[in-house]
Amino acid sequence: MGKIHLVVCSSGAEGAVQRIMLGEPVIGLASTGVNVGPKGKLSLILLTTGEGDVYAFDVKKYPDLMYQGLGRLLQSVHVLKVVHNSAPLAANLHFQFGISLQNIFDTQVAYSIIMENMGLCGRRVPLAALCEKCSIEQYAPSPQFQKLLAEDMNAWARRPLTKEMLNTAASLVLPLVPSLYGKLMRAIDEKSWEWFQVLNEENRVSLIRNKRASAQQSSRREATPRTSHQELPVFRLSKSQRELLKDTLPPAART
Repeated sequence: MGKIHLVVCSSGAEGAVQRIMLGEPVIGLASTGVNVGPKGKLSLILLTTGEGDVYAFDVKKYPDLMYQGLGRLLQSVHVLKVVHNSAPLAANLHFQFGISLQNIFDTQVAYSIIMENMGLCGRRVPLAALCEKCSIEQYAPSPQFQKLLAEDMNAWARRPLTKEMLNTAASLVLPLVPSLYGKLMRAIDEKSWEWFQVLNEENRVSLIRNKRASAQQSSRREATPRTSHQELPVFRLSKSQRELLKDTLPPAART
């Protein structure tokens, strides 16, 4: 695991953002918080660089960090943010801070595109399962901390931040760049890139403009004829298709 930089002051935030924007065209992005989504409260914003360093911005204790460079980076169209399921974070940033997350590569959407290219309906996949599929190791928190996360929805709001909290938070962002981004980019068929961009944007705004996004999805499903491969029974799926389906969830599930 690379070095974790905890950012708790304006000078630290401005310095970190400046270094990233000057030298990193692609970064990883993740977050922790309480019920992350339209009505949630963010605790940490996590950024990682291609060198493996992690910047953890404590926006729970120091919310003004969002307006001291971090928000500018999240809204920048010049830095690509690789994120796993952008919808909850994009909505939380919008409703809590008025920040519009821009220029993203959603690894969950990318995986659903790969499934479609293999003749399957796109499904959601948890980050841990995606890392396993791509042979990427993740930091494993202690059983005690896993139990705390499962039982206490406010666990990420606790302060002071412990080493295990920071290591666990970093494990959410470290796999994204360069590992997952590189592998998924290579796996997406060139002719599917435009379709990826459509779904990528649709997922980003899905919890911000909920009714509109749902209407667009329903309209698209009705307009798209079912192909024969979508009606194949499970026992006729190939080994590769079974591997893609393993540990995935229905499209409506949150991961």
